[in-house]
Amino acid sequence: MKIEVKYLGLVSAILKSDKETVNLPAGATLGHLLGYIQQEHGLGDATAANVFKAGTFMVNKKNADRDTSLEDGDEVLIMRILWGG
Repeated sequence: MKIEVKYLGLVSAILKSDKETVNLPAGATLGHLLGYIQQEHGLGDATAANVFKAGTFMVNKKNADRDTSLEDGDEVLIMRILWGG
């Protein structure tokens, strides 16, 4: 199934991309997608943890977590929350 993934802010800068189309097997979850992104972009475990740990995820404009099931044609938005003041 094809998933449209959009990256915002720090995630876009780290991955050097603002969007991509990803092919995943049926039954995949957001967690599977994050694993795929880590592998395909060559992120080490520490970098992936930094990028995704404080990340915000949306599937079809609704908040999502790693257990969210994905379906063909879904749009996933991944952004990193920045803290400070």
